[in-house]
Amino acid sequence: MFKIRQVIMVILFLAQGIFEALKETEDFSQLEEQVHKLAQRAAGQLFVEVLEEIDQRLLAQKESGFKVIGKRERTILTSFGEIKFKRRLYCDQEGAYHILLDQSLGLGSRQRISNRLMEISLDLGTEMPFRRAAKVIGYLVPTISAMSIWKVIKECGEEAINEAVALRKAVFEGAKPIEGVQETEQLNIEADEVHVKQQKGSKNSMGLKLVVGYESKEGEKNRLVNRTTVAGLTDGEGIWEETDCVFSQKWDLSKVGKTRIGGDGASWIKKGVEHFPGASYHLDPFHLRKRLCEALSFSSKSY
Repeated sequence: MFKIRQVIMVILFLAQGIFEALKETEDFSQLEEQVHKLAQRAAGQLFVEVLEEIDQRLLAQKESGFKVIGKRERTILTSFGEIKFKRRLYCDQEGAYHILLDQSLGLGSRQRISNRLMEISLDLGTEMPFRRAAKVIGYLVPTISAMSIWKVIKECGEEAINEAVALRKAVFEGAKPIEGVQETEQLNIEADEVHVKQQKGSKNSMGLKLVVGYESKEGEKNRLVNRTTVAGLTDGEGIWEETDCVFSQKWDLSKVGKTRIGGDGASWIKKGVEHFPGASYHLDPFHLRKRLCEALSFSSKSY
């Protein structure tokens, strides 16, 4: 049964902290900050009680061959701040060790940051510098560093790469069928390469290939309908294989009536027609005008 006494203690801690803040502060912003921190600490304490209650219930549901070895403490950085909690370590009849709480909640053995905080860090860390992202998150979540955000993005990036490689191997080497569910009369594909400078004073840049697929454009702002984007630091063949896999998961390519591939004339973009049967290649409007100007500059009438 959930321990009501601990819940009451947390509520009393929160109430006492608020009363102390009322006595010591007169500035609204400072008062708001203190109450926010108190609420986070109270929520963190309640979260620990919830985790330990789940661990207690798992004890009653454990398999008969599982033996309790003891309790192990774990520290996780969450949206409430850093929390520490204890959970039971089990040993089965074959000598293997298990922590049922971690397994039931999907916590990795070396996971230092909660999944929710990882999502927040990933969203902000891919939109702004790591230091700025850490500062923004720090307004609401204490004790998170720019290095922690960098590690989250690095790990998620490696996981995404591994998933993409595994899918490509399953499709092109293992002949795994992929059937998309959406149908469209026309599929528009635009591809380009963006060069990103590397850090630490390196003069070299990385070529990030981008492929965008959509069904049509609508509205005055030409919003892309059912937009899907694929990006990767790979060669032309690799990015088109990955694009083929991703688009096949979304659209039923066998029922696409017309496929148009647009780009700036790069050779790797033109190879996209080999991955989409019946596709046609077109220069994008900017580069088309540029080529026409170069070829017909001698005659403004012809241009």
